[in-house]
Amino acid sequence: MSSSNTQELNRTVVSPQCVVSIPEKVVQKELKAERRSDDFWARAIRSSAIVAVSLFLSINFAVAASLPHLTGALFELQNHDASWWAVKTFMNRPPADILLLGSSLMCRVVNEGDATYLKRDLNAFSHYRSRHLEDLITAIKSKHGETHSYTSASLAVGGMNVSDVATMVPPLLNSSNKPSIIVYGVGPRDFFDNSLESPADAPSFHLAEKLQQPPDEVQKYARPSREAQFQYQTNKFLRRFLGIYKIQEELAVWFRRQTQAVFDRVAPAPARCTLPEFDVTQKQKLHLLPSDVVNYCRVVPDDPKHPLKFDFQNNYYMSYNPFRPALYKRQLYFFDRFLKFAQDSGIKVVVVKMPLRADNFTLMVPNFYKLYEHDLGEIARRNAADVVDGADVASFSDADFTDTVHLNGTGASRLVEGMAPYVSQAIPQNSTNQRAH
Repeated sequence: MSSSNTQELNRTVVSPQCVVSIPEKVVQKELKAERRSDDFWARAIRSSAIVAVSLFLSINFAVAASLPHLTGALFELQNHDASWWAVKTFMNRPPADILLLGSSLMCRVVNEGDATYLKRDLNAFSHYRSRHLEDLITAIKSKHGETHSYTSASLAVGGMNVSDVATMVPPLLNSSNKPSIIVYGVGPRDFFDNSLESPADAPSFHLAEKLQQPPDEVQKYARPSREAQFQYQTNKFLRRFLGIYKIQEELAVWFRRQTQAVFDRVAPAPARCTLPEFDVTQKQKLHLLPSDVVNYCRVVPDDPKHPLKFDFQNNYYMSYNPFRPALYKRQLYFFDRFLKFAQDSGIKVVVVKMPLRADNFTLMVPNFYKLYEHDLGEIARRNAADVVDGADVASFSDADFTDTVHLNGTGASRLVEGMAPYVSQAIPQNSTNQRAH
C-alpha cells in the first residue's frame, strides 16, 4: 500500500454504516486542544499560587467553623496592654458597688493612692480597685446604721479618652454585675487630644470593638474621614466572609508571642518593669516598651523625702494646641452617649473634675477650660449625673503632684478623702440589698 493511501486511512473513521473522511486540519486542531488541556492541569498542579489559594480557603473554612467555640480564647490572644488587664480583672471579679473610670489621672487614685494608704507596694496590672475609698464609704455608711462593706472596681486606664469609656464599658455591664454608682474622673485631655486623629485610633477603642461591635452611628463619629469610613466598611465586609481575616490581629499576636518565646530562650527577657503605671503608658506611646506588656508593674507608696517629679508640659501643650472644635465635639458626643447609657441602666454617675496644677492651665488655648466646664456641666445635668470639682473638695499644692496633671500618692489620698462624702451621699439607698458579692 502506498504512503498516500496510508495517510488517507489515518484520516478516516470506520463505522458500521460507512467510512467518513476527516480533514487534516480538524485532526490537528483536536490534538492541540488535548495537549493544551493536559498542559493546563499539569501547570495548575505545580502552581504555587493555586496551592496557596487552596490552602488559604481550607484554613479559612476551618477558622470560620471554629470561631463560635473560640470566644474566650480570642480574648486571651488580644494585646495584653493596660486596657486588656483592666478588662480581664473586671471580668474575673465579683460585682462591685463602685466602679471607677478615667484615664491616668484616676489611675493615680487607684494605684499610687492605695499604695500610700496601705503602705505597701502594689501591682498596677492586678489591683484595679480603691481600698481607701471602700473603707471611707463603708465607715460613712456605718454611721447611718448600714452594715454593708462596700467594694470597688476600676476600669481606669492610662490614655483613655471619653470615646474609649463610652465604647468599652457598656458591653461589660449587665443586670448581674452593674455597679450602684460610677465615679468618673475626667480631665481636659480626655476630651481633646491632638495626638489622636480620630477616636478609633486609640488601643482601648480597638479592644472595645472586639468586645462588642459598635453601631454604625458610633462608627461615623469614631472614624469621621471618608478614607477611614471606606477602610472600615471594607474591613467589615472582609471580616463577614473571611474567618481568617476576622482574627488577623489575634493571629499576629499569637505569631509574635511564639517568636518572642524562641528569642527568650536564646536571650532571657529583661527584668520586670518597676516604673509607675503612668510612665509605662508614656513609654508605650513612645514605642520604648512593647504594647504586649507583662502582667506586673510595681507601684510604690509615696515618699515625701524622695518625691518623684516629671516634666510633661510639652506633651500637654501639643495635646491642647491647636484647638480643633470638631475633635472636641466628637468626644462630647461620646460623653453624652455614655451618661445616657448609665441613666437608662439605672446607674448613678458622679463626674469628678480632676485637680490640675496651675501651670497646666497656661498650656491651654484661652477660655478652653471655661468651655470645657460649661459643656461638662450641661451634658451631666441633661443625664442626671452629678459633677464634683476635685479642686473644691480638698486643698492641693505643687507638692501633691508628680507633674503638671498627675497626683502623687499623698495627693491622691487627699482627693479620695475629699470626694468620699459626695460619693457616699450619691449612692442610691438600698442599692446594695439585691446585689450578690
